[in-house]
Amino acid sequence: MRGLTVGYVVRRVAMFLFTIWASATLMFFIPRLAPGDPVKAMVTRITSNAGYVENSAQLIAAWRARFGLDDPLFVQYLHYLKSLITFDFGYSL
Repeated sequence: MRGLTVGYVVRRVAMFLFTIWASATLMFFIPRLAPGDPVKAMVTRITSNAGYVENSAQLIAAWRARFGLDDPLFVQYLHYLKSLITFDFGYSL
């Protein structure tokens, strides 16, 4: 054994960072492959429990804007990566 070399450490750190990036990317895209809209599903669930939700269309539009679901997928992905790097995990749907 020759011991730790700079090349070995760089390769290991690069592999670690690649694994973290690949895992985060999968966690971003897999829920978006599911059919339907998560905000509409949430409002439907509230409606089934409460009976009626006043101004549900406006509520859905406001929540979609709040969670950034109206942005293009690439923009959502960049916001997601920025939030992961800064440890700002936000609200969960």
